[in-house]
Amino acid sequence: MRMDHAACCRPSRRTRTRRGVAIVLVALLLSASIGILAFAVDIGWIGYARNQLQVAADAAALAGASELIGGPSSAEEQARLYVSENPVGGLHEHATIADDGVQFGTWDPDLEEFIPSEGVGNAIEITVRKRLPLIIGPLLGIPHIDMECTAVALANPRDIAFVLDLSGSMNNDTEIWATQAINNEFPDYPGIGDDLMADVYEDFGYGSYPGTLRHVAQGLSGAPDNDSSYSWLANTYLMNNSSVATQYCTLSSDSTSTRKTKAYRWIIDYQLATIMPAALPTPDSSTNLSYWTAYLDYIIKPYNSLPPNQNSHRISITGNPYRDAWPALGSSSYSGFYNKLGYRTYVQFMMDYGRNKEPNSTVNVPLSAASDDCPWNVDNDPDSPGYGRSFPPREQPTHAMKLAVMAAVDRIAEINANYPEVSKDHICVIAFDTAAGSRVVYPLSVDECDYEAIKDAVCGLQAVADGTSSTASENGLIKARNHMDPTVNQNGPRWAARRLIVFVTDGIPNIKQSSNTTINNYRSANPDGEWFTSGSNPYERNAVLMQTAQMEAKAWKVFAVGMGLGADRSMLDRMARMAGTAEENPDDPDGPLISPWATGNPANYEQRLASIFNAILGAPFVRLAR
Repeated sequence: MRMDHAACCRPSRRTRTRRGVAIVLVALLLSASIGILAFAVDIGWIGYARNQLQVAADAAALAGASELIGGPSSAEEQARLYVSENPVGGLHEHATIADDGVQFGTWDPDLEEFIPSEGVGNAIEITVRKRLPLIIGPLLGIPHIDMECTAVALANPRDIAFVLDLSGSMNNDTEIWATQAINNEFPDYPGIGDDLMADVYEDFGYGSYPGTLRHVAQGLSGAPDNDSSYSWLANTYLMNNSSVATQYCTLSSDSTSTRKTKAYRWIIDYQLATIMPAALPTPDSSTNLSYWTAYLDYIIKPYNSLPPNQNSHRISITGNPYRDAWPALGSSSYSGFYNKLGYRTYVQFMMDYGRNKEPNSTVNVPLSAASDDCPWNVDNDPDSPGYGRSFPPREQPTHAMKLAVMAAVDRIAEINANYPEVSKDHICVIAFDTAAGSRVVYPLSVDECDYEAIKDAVCGLQAVADGTSSTASENGLIKARNHMDPTVNQNGPRWAARRLIVFVTDGIPNIKQSSNTTINNYRSANPDGEWFTSGSNPYERNAVLMQTAQMEAKAWKVFAVGMGLGADRSMLDRMARMAGTAEENPDDPDGPLISPWATGNPANYEQRLASIFNAILGAPFVRLAR
């Protein structure tokens, strides 16, 4: 049977139906794909914008937290400013903070919870909102989406350690060999060295500076005005002199030691008592012979081995002058005071004996706060951070450092005025000088920090005696590190606190606690271009850098601050760079970063140091809590 070709090739009704279904399915799948694509595009867009929104919220919270000290208006203004500067959903698009989008309160570190309060606390919560236009969504009837992000930032708490140098050089600005050198160094401030000494005279009640100086035996007929004056007094004037009392009259049969005792008795009772009537302990050989013998040994220059058996602590061998600060000065800066009796040389004697050295192994010099004769004077300057408190005599630069620390404590107290105790900055004070002298002056406490008590503790800080190595910088840093570490000291530091070390020194370290092997091994394991490879005291200086690096590795902030003309600027700058706290050198902006420096006119030490402390501590650390 023959079939028609056209009929054979014509699609069947069933085939035509399947084709129609396929077209519909393709259309449906295409629509679904377009919807999925649209959804994917907008989901990506929303995710990107939400990240931007969270960044804006974080930035606003951090900015607001940094201004909490300025009050709610200042904090809110700063938060809104930062929101306006962070684009969300486009280069010129920004989020907004609603009227109820700024909340003040405190952050409880134990509960990890923000607790709103009526007043300003230590934390701020920022909620930012954004109506985000969609890209494909309008085709599906969804033109935009409303988004919201929240961030909480807090300021503090910080555990802060002031690590203070009390080495023998910390009273050098009020030593007599330095007075004229300071005057000459700062001609724009005429007589500034004299002014510093005048303050000390005032504190001791010695009258006007410089007062009277008299040569040994001056006023006696025939007395020489040279280094032989003691010998002339003991072996000529007092020899077989029946006009003087027997306790002064020397005999040819007396030993040189006996003659010394008799001559010294005469000088104490007839010269010192007249020249220095306000001096303590009272110049009286019947009660204070051994004490005043140490002073005369200190100031009388040996001549032909006389006087015999002199104390080794003398003006010529107690680190005078301080060459780190005054490299051009030599023995002529003090030699003019040999054999000279009076308040000037007595002040010098006390400065060199410092707070701890006893002239007769019994009592301290009146400069020392440990002496019953120390005059404590009230600071009556209402603009002074030490106003109303009593201080021992104003040895410099120690006194300036104490006032600057007090100003810093006042600033920290101001910052923390509205914070709950758990969120406040806590402060400790560490002092260092000799190898055994590093100590905690005011400790950290987990529970509280009494800012006024810190200032009380600082009042009595004084420099140690000259004559021995006394700049144990590493020892002071180790003392601070152990006191600040909650794994070592369970009763003081807080686990949640940020840790700051403010290290203040005026000299080159000359004592260390770590062994050379320990230092070498650490250097080998931690190569750095800042290590000292030559120069003076490289191990002592590298020991300080090693402690700095170890604390920086713990995320502690270490600030190195130099004061005075003799501070080790090279070491302090390296400390700052290793700690990440160095700043631009205003004299060489393109040069290496440096540490802050309180130097120049000694009269400005306090203000300069207080300014440095304020820059370090005045702006609290802020961090995101949530």
